[in-house]
Amino acid sequence: MRRWVCALAIACSAKVLSVGLVTQYHLGSQFLENTCHYNEREKHLFLLGVWFPGIWYTTESKVNPVRFFDLFDSKAIVIENDPFKKGILFHHYLHSHEKRFFENSHFQKSLESNMPYPIQECYLNILEDLMVKRSESVDKAKILLNEILYTDINLESFSDRYSVSDVIKWYYTIFISITTNPLEIPDHVSFANTYKGLKVAVDLTPEMLESAKKTLPELSLDEVISKEITAYIKLMQSSY
Repeated sequence: MRRWVCALAIACSAKVLSVGLVTQYHLGSQFLENTCHYNEREKHLFLLGVWFPGIWYTTESKVNPVRFFDLFDSKAIVIENDPFKKGILFHHYLHSHEKRFFENSHFQKSLESNMPYPIQECYLNILEDLMVKRSESVDKAKILLNEILYTDINLESFSDRYSVSDVIKWYYTIFISITTNPLEIPDHVSFANTYKGLKVAVDLTPEMLESAKKTLPELSLDEVISKEITAYIKLMQSSY
C-alpha cells in the first residue's frame, strides 16, 4: 500500500481506539451494501482497511500521536475512491461517532469514575461484539482473513510502513479476537500486556483484569446498555 495510506492508518490509530472488530466488519459490510459499487476484491480491501488501524496495538514500531479529524462526515468517505483508504476513513468515522454517542451514557455512568478511557473503550468493544457475535459476520470475516487475504492480496506489499511480521501479527490478533467469545477475552490477556502471547499496547494491571472478568458479564445483562449499543449500531446503519 502507498505511503499516504499507512500514514493515515497511523494518524487514526494513534489518536483513537476502535469499535469492536466484529462490529466493524458488520457495519463495514452494511456500508458497502448501501453505498458502494465495488467489485469483490475492492470490497475485501475496504474491509481490511477498516481493520488496519488496529495494527498499532501489536507492532513495536510506534510513532508520535498525530492529530486527526475529530468527527467525519460520511460524505468524505463516500467520495474517496481508493477502497483501502476508504476503509481506514470508515474506521475513524465509526469510532468518532461512537465516542460522541456514548458520552454521558448509561454505559459510561455504570463504570468506575476513575477507569481510564482506553479500558472503557475495551469494555464497550467487547459488549458491542457480543451483540453481533452470532451473526454471519464472523464466518465471513474468517474467510476474508484465512483465504482471501492470502490468495488475492500480497502480504509482502500490504504495507510499506510496517514489516511483514507486523502485518502477520495484526492478522493473527484480528483472527483470534473474532473467533473468541467476547466475554472470554479478559481470560487471555496478561497484565504483562500480552494477548494470547502477543504483545499489545494497552497498559493493564492484575486488578483491571480481575475487575473486567467480574464486571463485563454483569454489564452484558444490563438491558439499558444493550439498548444503547443497539441504538448506536442502528444510527450508524442509517447514517450512510
